[in-house]
Amino acid sequence: MLDFDVIPIPVDFAVPPVNAVIIFDEPLTVLDPGPRQEKTFALLDEALKSRGKNLKNVKRILLTHTHVDHFGGAAEIVRLSGAEVFVHPDDAAKARLGRNEKSSRVMKKFLLSHGVPGSYTRYIDLFFEKSARYQEPLEKISFYPAEIPFSNGTLRVHHTPGHTPGGVVFYEEASKTLFSGDTLLEHITPNPVFEENEAGERFPALMRFRETLGKLSAFDFKLIVPGHGGCFSDFAGLKARYLSGWVKRAQKILCLISEQKEITAYELARLL
Repeated sequence: MLDFDVIPIPVDFAVPPVNAVIIFDEPLTVLDPGPRQEKTFALLDEALKSRGKNLKNVKRILLTHTHVDHFGGAAEIVRLSGAEVFVHPDDAAKARLGRNEKSSRVMKKFLLSHGVPGSYTRYIDLFFEKSARYQEPLEKISFYPAEIPFSNGTLRVHHTPGHTPGGVVFYEEASKTLFSGDTLLEHITPNPVFEENEAGERFPALMRFRETLGKLSAFDFKLIVPGHGGCFSDFAGLKARYLSGWVKRAQKILCLISEQKEITAYELARLL
């Protein structure tokens, strides 16, 4: 079974600490290293030094998805160590480009088309400006094979779209451990966010996420290591909470729509 430590990394913006995972079996691997900030590298290096290693010894970086709080610091570790970075092809564009002006334009256009007041779109610019400080685009990435081998175990890679188009989880059969990234979070729903592909097509995030939950139902989990928060094991209970929450929200939306002659998505969201 794999020898790993979970290192919570406090983040300088409004998300809970992100769980970086160090797998000490060879080749030395970091899963979701966290955002680009000094405390990220200090905490990871401290954990590595407690086991006679340091950041220069890292050989691989595995990304569950390419949101800034999970991948932003990867490029700095690559500079120090020459580590190979793996990502799913459907998240590759964000890994190479990060959040950019095009991302901001697409998001603002989408919000305006659904009734959001124009004055509110300045918050999109502020968000992208701030997030850019905590990430660095990756110049070189590799795509995942079906399995990631280690000296003392293997991780099976599973594509789990929903939170992002290219989200993945890693499963170790021997220990029945799932490294879930933001696909499974015990106390909150990992809300699928708006994204478009290069052709301008909207990613059907919630539909894909529901399909992912069905796919994961076939597994037997003894331990789930999430991207935020503590480890847990009750997948069935978590899935039931997700599904019941979506049903209740859908029922409320249908009720509100039936009461209104015309309503924008923005107005509907405010009523929820």
